[in-house]
Amino acid sequence: MAYDLELEKRIDGIVDSWDVRPVKKSMFGGIGYLVGGNMAFGVHGTELLIRTDTEQGDKLLENNGVRHFEMGGRKSMKNWYLVNIDKAEGKLKLSCFLEISLDYAQSLPVKK
Repeated sequence: MAYDLELEKRIDGIVDSWDVRPVKKSMFGGIGYLVGGNMAFGVHGTELLIRTDTEQGDKLLENNGVRHFEMGGRKSMKNWYLVNIDKAEGKLKLSCFLEISLDYAQSLPVKK
């Protein structure tokens, strides 16, 4: 599955201004950005894949364009969400979604 290279470029433009430098890695047929060995966010197909806690995720689900992430048509993966950034960006900008995911990834124990 190909993924949205333009969305990757937009993400890279935002991430380049951060003090924290996520590591990019090919995964799930897309690209993932890892912090401390934990995936923070990525591009899955044409959508942004984000990770956050359940409370924040429930708030994000109120936005048009945000839904639970399902891997291979299975049950929703806890704390993972897909964002159709074109639909969702009216209320929250791409940078806000990325920062929410970054904060969550930084709260997790570092993987060795």
